[in-house]
Amino acid sequence: MDKLNAFIEDLSLIDVWRERNPDIKNFTYSKYNSNSPKFVARRLDYIFVSQSLTPFCRKTDIYSIALSDHRGVFLEMDFSSFERGPPNFKINVSLLKNIDFINELKKEIAKVKNLQDQLDPHSVWELTKIKIKTLSKFYGKKSAAENKCTKQMISDELSQYEKNLLQDPDNLTLITKVCELKKKLDVFMVRETEGARIRAGIRWAEHGEKCSALFLGLEKQKARNETIYKIRDEEGNLLNENDQILQYLARYYENLYVQPPQTQLEKVEGLFCVPDPEHQLNDEEADQLEAPVTLAEVHQALSGMNNGSSPGLDGIPAEDFPGVPAEGEAPLNARHIADCTKLIKGVL
Repeated sequence: MDKLNAFIEDLSLIDVWRERNPDIKNFTYSKYNSNSPKFVARRLDYIFVSQSLTPFCRKTDIYSIALSDHRGVFLEMDFSSFERGPPNFKINVSLLKNIDFINELKKEIAKVKNLQDQLDPHSVWELTKIKIKTLSKFYGKKSAAENKCTKQMISDELSQYEKNLLQDPDNLTLITKVCELKKKLDVFMVRETEGARIRAGIRWAEHGEKCSALFLGLEKQKARNETIYKIRDEEGNLLNENDQILQYLARYYENLYVQPPQTQLEKVEGLFCVPDPEHQLNDEEADQLEAPVTLAEVHQALSGMNNGSSPGLDGIPAEDFPGVPAEGEAPLNARHIADCTKLIKGVL
């Protein structure tokens, strides 16, 4: 029994019937001895599921069956009720080594720059980010397809050489070729492992590790953790339908930013707006806080970003991006924003 409990705990398994019926008494095994009026009943049969599967469990029950002193356990699951939305976008920085991507991106940014007289600076800046996002998605899918095809070709070729090597194990030419193909295949394995590690949010990994299965599993687990399968509303009702959850979240954020009644505003003003001479700003400090954000401050903040960091939902990290610099300007990159200086200044 201890081993079973340890097994259940290690795998985070749940007795799904008990979770859905915490206060109901029931049994799956019963025995009635005709020589004694005593009735023995136990719950010996279970259905255990992992926590990640519980949102898909629609119905569970215990029912009677003939010709047995055990009762049946029933579980109905539905995997079609939840539809995952698109994940947060983040540019694959390896595309910065793709010359075709760089040149095409320069052309797209140049087209956007020509619209500066027709659109406000904020719209131009947002359109620039959209162009970067759209183009990086296209080249990312194209690169992934090409890598998959190349990897399959190498794998097929390696399998054929290994079969030949079985027939002629002392052939040095075959041995050399097999080693070369394995090295090429290792390159793809390292790339896939690194990609899965980044998507899974793992910050550190031992050099040379090829834990693709581990990182892919963590990536899937992260995706499951970021999906809301059930939620309780203000009245304590459990919502586990996809449409119900979306509607509730929409109402919640609509009401979140609604101006509160005047009585609540007065309470807040009473808490935070009472002057405190000991902690009051002088004129110079007040002017400094209320002054417009300068371009130098923007540069300083962006310069402090680490590679791979992309705050917000834009998905543009701190790695350098090519631009179409005007005369005397440096190339555009997400760290310095030199080519978008006027756009940022216009937004601020």
